[in-house]
Amino acid sequence: MKTTINLPDEIWQRLNIEAANRKQKGFSGIITQAIEDYFTQRDKTDEQNQKRKRQKLAAMLFASITQSEKTEELNVLHKRRNQWRKNS
Repeated sequence: MKTTINLPDEIWQRLNIEAANRKQKGFSGIITQAIEDYFTQRDKTDEQNQKRKRQKLAAMLFASITQSEKTEELNVLHKRRNQWRKNS
């Protein structure tokens, strides 16, 4: 698919030089790679942020129960994980 984007002259020149160094006719491949890298990094950052939020929530919830409740919940969790691994 074709589209038009406006680039500053300096970036356009750098893209042409990079394409020539890669022995490419144009710089569509460079643009495509840059956009793919951007989305990959953004997705990774989103996943990391979600993981941090879950960890923070878990820490808050874990701090709200007694030591005996923690021990009991961890034992149940380990038992369920072991059962899940055996059934998989």
